[in-house]
Amino acid sequence: MALGSDTKQIIQGKCSEFKIGNNSAWRLSGNRFFKLWPTKAPGHDFLISPDYERLADLGMVARLEEYGAVKCNIGGVQFRYGYAYSRLETKLLTAEEVLKAVSRGEVWWINHLYLFFKQIQKAGFLYFDIDWSNFGKAGDVGKLVFFDVDSARSWNRKRPNLRRGNQDFHTLFYVLRRELGENLEIFNVAVLAELYIATVFAQACDDPRVLAANKYGARSYYREGKVDIPRGLYLGSSEKGIVKEFLSQTVELCKRVATGEQSSDEAFDKLRSIVLKALNELTLNKLRCPEFAEIVGLRDEGKWRLALEKLDNLSQDRKFALEKLSELNPRYVNAETLRASIEKSKVEIKRNLLIATAAIYLVVGGVVGYFLGESYTAVGAFLGAMLGSLFAVLYFNEKGGIEGKGEDYVLGILVFILSLIGIVVAVIGMIFKILGWILGLILG
Repeated sequence: MALGSDTKQIIQGKCSEFKIGNNSAWRLSGNRFFKLWPTKAPGHDFLISPDYERLADLGMVARLEEYGAVKCNIGGVQFRYGYAYSRLETKLLTAEEVLKAVSRGEVWWINHLYLFFKQIQKAGFLYFDIDWSNFGKAGDVGKLVFFDVDSARSWNRKRPNLRRGNQDFHTLFYVLRRELGENLEIFNVAVLAELYIATVFAQACDDPRVLAANKYGARSYYREGKVDIPRGLYLGSSEKGIVKEFLSQTVELCKRVATGEQSSDEAFDKLRSIVLKALNELTLNKLRCPEFAEIVGLRDEGKWRLALEKLDNLSQDRKFALEKLSELNPRYVNAETLRASIEKSKVEIKRNLLIATAAIYLVVGGVVGYFLGESYTAVGAFLGAMLGSLFAVLYFNEKGGIEGKGEDYVLGILVFILSLIGIVVAVIGMIFKILGWILGLILG
């Protein structure tokens, strides 16, 4: 783990290629990333802890390979300590990408923030530089990656300077500190809570700018010990109810941590639960597929043909909404599952119709055959069951699933008799027509 001579040579031989950042310098080289500090990094103890190693195992931070003393003069600044990391293939993350993922019901943003802050809290450090340049995304599947972790400060340090770097997400901590007094144990909890609050606000109004710069800080929603919807955040009545309940629970949870009534470890778990509930409710509130209830109603009434037509005519947006609703609420199913249930209903109705028709015409055919001659009973029963079922199937395939299963059962059973009556009437009508034609010829 100590900085090897080869790595030292690579660093010290390319001092001029390092870029100076906030009190540190960095350079990418092949599959490695180098970071230099004037002395040991503020987060040095965290970097060499099992807690950091766990985050590296999850792919959320670059793995630390070597560290130790170096000598590099960059822009007149002496850097005397270096760190060599394995390079993560990432791209910078934007608030727009986060909001799109959240709107699709993806939870990696929420879960990875939770994992990171819980781990850094466990190690006793504060991650205060919340800036979008320090967030990355690895791979096609969402995986949040954190940069500049070595700037974290130990909360045991006397009065750590929290005003370095981006302070957009510090407002809740400062408001609660002024109200309840100094308690650094709440810092990570409050920062995570504020990230979650900004995410909920952005989702509620569908505006990524609200998340990007934390447009509505704590002073806009928490005044005189009470929470309220920030002015300028225009929401519908249902969204207001969801957001206000979420705000109340989140701020109250942070206050309990600040007063020692709740442990920070439990608070992280509770925070994640609260925000996921709010985001799910907001997503469900936005996703609309009013046709779902109508299609299910048609299916249950046995109007399978109309239900399938309605399902086939759903737009892609509606099908997408149905897909997401099925993931968030067990009351819903996606389009393919709904189609399968309609087909199953169709098969059940058809089977019941065939059984009923075959049974009835088995008896009717047997009775007719018996009156024609006792030896015709079996033949009549067989023909009755076969022809009755055949006519029922033909009717069901052509006309079924429109009026409902009650009508299909009645008409499916009667269609054979009605067909016979129709044939008899047609034959009689044809006979009378032929007789009229013959009489016309005779009478001139």
